[in-house]
Amino acid sequence: MERRDYHYEVCSDGAALVMFGIRSNSGVCVRRVSSDFLEVDRLVRKCNRLQVSPIHLGDVVEDYCRG
Repeated sequence: MERRDYHYEVCSDGAALVMFGIRSNSGVCVRRVSSDFLEVDRLVRKCNRLQVSPIHLGDVVEDYCRG
């Protein structure tokens, strides 16, 4: 199986109340995760470290927000 290098970064929506999301280098984006940049940045760093597949990003964010 070919190993891919996934990379994620924090993105923002630019609204009056800025909400941050996560965007992958493959184009997958989960918007409006949190208004706390540091919280989203921690999740991004964890996704990068664990090489989360973009097809699972939505589930990861959902579980993180519940937890």
